[in-house]
Amino acid sequence: MIAGGVLLAGVTLRSYRNFDAPNGQPNARRLTPSEAEGAISSAKSYLNAYPEDFNAWSRLAIAYYYKGPESYADGINALEKARALGATSEALFYYAGVMYEAL
Repeated sequence: MIAGGVLLAGVTLRSYRNFDAPNGQPNARRLTPSEAEGAISSAKSYLNAYPEDFNAWSRLAIAYYYKGPESYADGINALEKARALGATSEALFYYAGVMYEAL
């Protein structure tokens, strides 16, 4: 019974990796690492003026996700800030799960 639960969890996680969490569409538009770097710069610049904007923190976290595993720690920090400010999107839980698992 436990083995079945572990198997189900593994299959589920593997399936979700093929989905883009914000809109639930398989293999939807994804940022390249260089596009992610531009999005990170843009979000940081915006956050200098509006540090309490949880949507900007969310976008920053997602950009770190697309930049790659070396940026996941920064992405998790941005996600935690977004959630502390009130972000409740299910997509954030997807990104958090993938990034935490990779660390």
